[in-house]
Amino acid sequence: MQCLVCGGTRFETLLDGADIAQEVRLRSRLADSQLGGHVEKVHRMDVTEFMYGDVSPIERCARCGVAVRARVGGSNYEGDVYDESLLRMLYPRYLGAFRERVRSVGEYLDSNADVVELGSHLGAFLEAAEEVGWRATGLDVGGVTSKFARAQGGVVKRAELHELRLTGGRRDALFIWNCFEQVADPTALLVEAHRILKRHGLLVVRVPNVAFHLMARRLAGYGSKRARRALLFNNLYGFPYLHGFSRGSLEALLRRWGFSIVDGKASSLITWPLPEPDARQSFVIERELARPLELGPRLEGPWIELIARREGA
Repeated sequence: MQCLVCGGTRFETLLDGADIAQEVRLRSRLADSQLGGHVEKVHRMDVTEFMYGDVSPIERCARCGVAVRARVGGSNYEGDVYDESLLRMLYPRYLGAFRERVRSVGEYLDSNADVVELGSHLGAFLEAAEEVGWRATGLDVGGVTSKFARAQGGVVKRAELHELRLTGGRRDALFIWNCFEQVADPTALLVEAHRILKRHGLLVVRVPNVAFHLMARRLAGYGSKRARRALLFNNLYGFPYLHGFSRGSLEALLRRWGFSIVDGKASSLITWPLPEPDARQSFVIERELARPLELGPRLEGPWIELIARREGA
């Protein structure tokens, strides 16, 4: 195995199978306790049911710290099943969150920008983008989610980035809010991003912060309720992702494949993807989603959002 960021070949175990299994069990118990009882599996798709939710160990590059799951199954997101009533309930929350993100990125794009979102999920970003005048296309392999997004008025193709044809020219921006850490080959994805973007086109990438996970996990082990909530409400228990980046390693990867870093910030889960909690629980959840933890001399959020520009002709 070779590190996709630095090329290193020496890896060490970051979390073994027992560590992951313990966190997975705790994640289920805490999810039940926060919701006051049992929640059906179809309502747990984005909280306890993950493609990379098994107990395979997570390894870390000894040189740069990038994490990767040691064993990868053959599943994908195409056949994920969701309850449509739950999606309708969640959609306004996603839309509000993406409206804020569109405003934060708006200064970097013209009002009529032609943008693509990879992993468009329910289509909330597409609607928020259209509201400010951007021409937005979503790419998503999920059958249920793509159908739902189209019903909200979004332009969604069930395709991957390498299948996107550029008959109308290169695009102004590519947004990857939901899936960069899940793709099998992030380097190939960045090559495709370079292909579809105009010169100085914008790339926005959001990933879970493996450095935050490790620190919060340690604090949770010492009994910190705040750390346990931060892990739960940000989908970090069991680290159910294929790759794990810190801000530094993600910046290094983007630079390696032809992108210059413009801006970045600590972030959180887009929204808590379960049925609407009561008012007290909602307050706790939204507060914990937004709060960083102090990691040494700096504050780190549970997720990372980076804005970069395409270099080269």
